Amino acid sequence: MSKRFLKITAENWLKKFYGESTSDYVSIEDIFVNTGREDKDEHVNRAWLYNMMSNLKPFGFFEKEYEVRNGVRATKGIRLTAKGRQVLSSQPSLAFERQADAVEEMREVSFTSVLEDVRALRTRHPEFDIIFDVRLKKEEEVSM
Repeated sequence: MSKRFLKITAENWLKKFYGESTSDYVSIEDIFVNTGREDKDEHVNRAWLYNMMSNLKPFGFFEKEYEVRNGVRATKGIRLTAKGRQVLSSQPSLAFERQADAVEEMREVSFTSVLEDVRALRTRHPEFDIIFDVRLKKEEEVSM
């Protein structure tokens, strides 16, 4: 049975591959580090990466770059396509997410702030129908 990624899953893996890099190119060694696989055997990592890239290929986020090793062509890294650049530019970096979490703790929560967050989620994730609904409770349901 073949495993097929949802677009959001593929986008998340692309983001992991690139980590905090701002370059269009990332080497396979950097991919292994960014995905926490730097301590694994190179042959195991290359097999894993080959399978991951096969699953990601239909989305067209990157092109492989090759080198010749011992007379055999091998993947040396990947380069973003326009689609891949769009994915990485539309998602906040990990550092930004950590900073946003810290700011969230200090921010006062109000209907206005929640509406702003819902608008941001709708913009970031147009594939979802995000609904924000507030209703006044019936008087007997309100406890004081």
